[in-house]
Amino acid sequence: MRQFVRISITGDLGSGKSTVCKALEREMGFKVFSTGAIQRGIAAERGMSTYELNKYMETHPELDAEIDGRLVALSDMSENIIIDSRLAWHFVKDTFKAYLTVDPMIAAERVLRDDRGAENYSNVEEALRTLDARKKSETLRYSQKYGVDSFNLRNYDIVIDTSVMTPEEVAVILTDAFNGAREASCFLHPARLAPTAAAMAAEQAAPGARTTENQKKVGVIFYEGYFYIYSGAEIVAECFDRNDNKISCDIVALDGENIDSVSVEEYIKANVSQEIIDEWGRPLLSSPEWFNRRRK
Repeated sequence: MRQFVRISITGDLGSGKSTVCKALEREMGFKVFSTGAIQRGIAAERGMSTYELNKYMETHPELDAEIDGRLVALSDMSENIIIDSRLAWHFVKDTFKAYLTVDPMIAAERVLRDDRGAENYSNVEEALRTLDARKKSETLRYSQKYGVDSFNLRNYDIVIDTSVMTPEEVAVILTDAFNGAREASCFLHPARLAPTAAAMAAEQAAPGARTTENQKKVGVIFYEGYFYIYSGAEIVAECFDRNDNKISCDIVALDGENIDSVSVEEYIKANVSQEIIDEWGRPLLSSPEWFNRRRK
């Protein structure tokens, strides 16, 4: 087993963090601590939704201080623990840091079905808008207060896509990585990966040069909640052919970074088009929001 005795779990809103933590608890026997439950309890006490509480906390730092203090105290626990928290990776010492990612539309569908008291949505579009607003609120607050970005995937030892995998499958991958049986990396469902013109051109230049998942990773770019193929399109195609539900990936660039001497935003918008998606001919779990806006 690795030197860490604590696992911190964070991730996208609607990624199933609590459910995965329960599966990990069964798999590993570690005790689970959840700040999400604490926040939902505080929101319920005040008759607020979680989003409303997040906005309220922007001007009431005493609530953050209360939650932060409970997180810091977990560093002194002598037992093995799992922490379901947006900022445990930052506050708790020596954690194995895991991030759960999920397709934005699937996240919206999940929270629409989920009964969380004050968090009620009339349709999936409202849920999608509210999740996006809540993410921006949390990003702003954590950046201003702590100087960190909990949604920056480079903060984590492993990133796992929960869009299609069951909580038990996610728990097995995470447990293997934690114990050193699997290289910590980024594991995504093939249908999370949108094609780019550059990746398609590279595949067409070397037809038949496909490799297996174990021989090579796919290079991906992350932009506005969606993943794009930078290299290894042939591996993604092969995974579709095998009906695999995960691909081992390397994140080569994120929002705000540069790739091939241009910004990520410029690269993606120059390399993604309806023609490329049609030519790729493989399903995506959902279309990127910026792309949908551009087509309207």
